Amino acid sequence: MRYEGFRSWRELADSIENSAERDEDAVSRARALLRAGIIKEERLGEQAEANRHYKDAFRADKDCLEALRRARRLFRLRGRLDDRLTQVFEIEFKVHKKAARPGAPSAAAAAEAHAEFGWVQLALGAEAKALSAFRQALYYVPGHPVSGAVAADLQIEEPDVAAAARLRDDAEALIKTDRGAAALLLIRAAVMTLRADGPPADARRDLVRAAALDPSDDIAVLLAEKRVLGDEPDASQLERLYREVIDATRDPSDRAALAHGLAHRLLSQVETPSAAVPLHEVAFELRPDDERTFDYLLTFYRAKGERTRARDVAVRAASAAVEPDAKAFYLAAGSLALVRDLEDGAGAAAIGAMLCAIDSSHPALLELSAEGVDLDAAAAPSVSAAETETPQVSEAQPVPAPSSPPPAEAPAAAAPSSPPPPEPRPAPRAVA
Repeated sequence: MRYEGFRSWRELADSIENSAERDEDAVSRARALLRAGIIKEERLGEQAEANRHYKDAFRADKDCLEALRRARRLFRLRGRLDDRLTQVFEIEFKVHKKAARPGAPSAAAAAEAHAEFGWVQLALGAEAKALSAFRQALYYVPGHPVSGAVAADLQIEEPDVAAAARLRDDAEALIKTDRGAAALLLIRAAVMTLRADGPPADARRDLVRAAALDPSDDIAVLLAEKRVLGDEPDASQLERLYREVIDATRDPSDRAALAHGLAHRLLSQVETPSAAVPLHEVAFELRPDDERTFDYLLTFYRAKGERTRARDVAVRAASAAVEPDAKAFYLAAGSLALVRDLEDGAGAAAIGAMLCAIDSSHPALLELSAEGVDLDAAAAPSVSAAETETPQVSEAQPVPAPSSPPPAEAPAAAAPSSPPPPEPRPAPRAVA
């Protein structure tokens, strides 16, 4: 079961939160808060709530450094490389200064934190601070490969594009055998190009390829946002960059995961939520089974009165899901949105019949009946993938553009009980 016996990620997160409130053991409470925060961030897209849980987790247990790492990630996700992010780093540095020693097991975590700080400083163009951070990482782990290589690059007083080309050639030789190492070489090539005042297009291309090769690391995307696009890129610039990364990704699974991640990254950085609709639609085409993207699109479509699209995302997401509880979640949310917000009783009845076929005791069925939906009169079409086929996007095919552009204004905030509207989220608070 995807939701561990509950009916949605939200119910599971609420249960974990309630358990944490009653837990008197600090370490256990911190772990629960951390887990609730991860669900809020990765499954529900609620960054402010997630950051609050990360902060509380660290307060409960000062050894819960994963909470600080997660908080740092939220700042990067929003493109907020300001003093608040620096404060989070400094808190962790103090912990490591007391506990970590070179060669000790905790030294690796200290090195990674300083290396990440070095990348942030490079994104800001603060090369001296970046070099100092990478050297500090080498203090904890003298053989730290990333920090050693980047520190050596930064000590080159007269960088040139020829050096960048050599790094690029080295990356080409590793792409088939070690994509992570190839991605790092491409990032180094891009930094070298920028330091040598080389063509920005070359740096952009290297960073896009690096991001595509290693979807688990957002450093290449961060550098492209800040060093290539500038400190305050607009929504169209960000979307164009993210589409390039998705297009460059060859593995279908990585491509779908990147599309969803970048769509939510875009939503985190724009002031108008509707600006993120096209990229969310791209992500949905690649993999319909993603609760965050589903919530966002369903809310947008119901706010704009798009009955057909609201029905489509509910049925297609349910068809793509494997677990019965996930299928039920999509159908319940879709049917309730149709009857409550879009006055589409017939559509709600059809989807409600699908829900009944999967889980005849689902509480949403009682809610539909209370809204006057006649489930007995509705046929129960199948939600098999064969009848609602998800379009396949080939590896070489560019990501599709949406069928129609979204309106310029943000959608009006809808007020159903579930799911929440994707309004601009406040910047995460620093962990203190």
